[in-house]
Amino acid sequence: MDLTRPINLAYFILTFQHTAVNGFLEISKDQVYLYLNRNQKRSFLMSKKEEDKIRQAKEKLSTKLMVIKGVVGIGIGKYEDSTCLVVFLEKDVEDLRQKIPQQFEGFKVNVEVTGRIKAWTD
Repeated sequence: MDLTRPINLAYFILTFQHTAVNGFLEISKDQVYLYLNRNQKRSFLMSKKEEDKIRQAKEKLSTKLMVIKGVVGIGIGKYEDSTCLVVFLEKDVEDLRQKIPQQFEGFKVNVEVTGRIKAWTD
C-alpha cells in the first residue's frame, strides 16, 4: 500500500484531528491504526483494492441517485470501523429517505442532511 496517496492520508488526518481523545498511533508499512484505549483499535487506511471497489460503487450509486430531486451529493465515509457510502440530502423527507438503499454493492449507505450545497467561487 502506498501511504502517500493523498485521499487516504487526508481522511486520516482530518479524522484524527476531529477525534479528541487520548490515544496513540501505530503506523506500519501498509496500515495506520489509532488506539482509543487498549481494546479499541481503529484502522484509517484501506487497501487499493478496497478503495477501487468503493469508488466504483460510489460512481454507480451517483448515477442512480443524483437524478432524484433532493439528493445533493454522494460521498465515501466511515461507519464504525467500515468504509461506507454517504448520501447527502437537501431536506430530511421520509419519501426521499425511502428511495435510498440501506446497502449498495456490499457497503452500508448512510444518509446525512446537509441542506443545499453551493459551489464557492472567488
